[in-house]
Amino acid sequence: MHMLPGDPAGVMLGETATKEQIADLRRELWLDRPFVVQYLHWVDNAIHGDFGKSSITREYIKDLIFRSLPVTFYLASMALVLSVSLGILAGIYCAVRRGSVLDSVISVVSNAGLAVPIFWLGILGIYTFGLRLGWLPIQGYVSPTVHLSESLQKAVMPVICLSIHGIAVLARQTRSSMLEVINQDYIRTAKAKGLKNRVVVFKHALKNALIPTVTMLGLQLRHLVGGSVLVETVFSIPGMGQLIVNSAFNRDYLVVQAGVLLIAVVVCFANLLVDISYSWLDPRVRYD
Repeated sequence: MHMLPGDPAGVMLGETATKEQIADLRRELWLDRPFVVQYLHWVDNAIHGDFGKSSITREYIKDLIFRSLPVTFYLASMALVLSVSLGILAGIYCAVRRGSVLDSVISVVSNAGLAVPIFWLGILGIYTFGLRLGWLPIQGYVSPTVHLSESLQKAVMPVICLSIHGIAVLARQTRSSMLEVINQDYIRTAKAKGLKNRVVVFKHALKNALIPTVTMLGLQLRHLVGGSVLVETVFSIPGMGQLIVNSAFNRDYLVVQAGVLLIAVVVCFANLLVDISYSWLDPRVRYD
């Protein structure tokens, strides 16, 4: 960002500002110091919980984050639930009904879901369901605590755009893992004992097939965070993604650094949860 053209001080003061005014503001914001000095100063403050103020709005960055983060969390949590439920169920069905017409259809749709760009899908949804059919709102955000029905209507297209890639990845991975497990000897033994097919699939086969799927689920959390940048920009949603994008355009370095740090913490925490879940899914991991 420091290599890009533009100056936050010039953006804040406008075109009518004098060189002296811009120089004074740059000294106030530490922009006249070398990049390394600026970064070390920011890290020292961030360790103590002070992310500074926005160079553009002069608001405390922690207040901007606390206002934007719940919006992203609201959309990402619904997208995660939708991805996990539909992706795993579709993968199980494809494995159990391997070679069926629906298995082929889901496989083709999954490949398409992996390839389609999120921003293009969002624009297509706005044109089709918002402008042509008029079924859904095309932009904006309403808190569920303010108006639940309107909030859900505005969240439908963003959540679908965020979850499409996750559904495709989890469906493919679950299908592959289940196909390996259902051919194992202990699965045939369970069927020979007269257990119901539902019990064999969900109690014996699925739990042993979930470790690769859970690994992919951890990777999907990163995708949700990254995808929110595009989705929130397309649908004009005031979340973390739009905050980072607007701050990048305005050369608001401190806001971008705080946003990237927050994303890194979320990714590390997601990886930790995935590693912990291994021992619950497979007790042999705990023994190792």
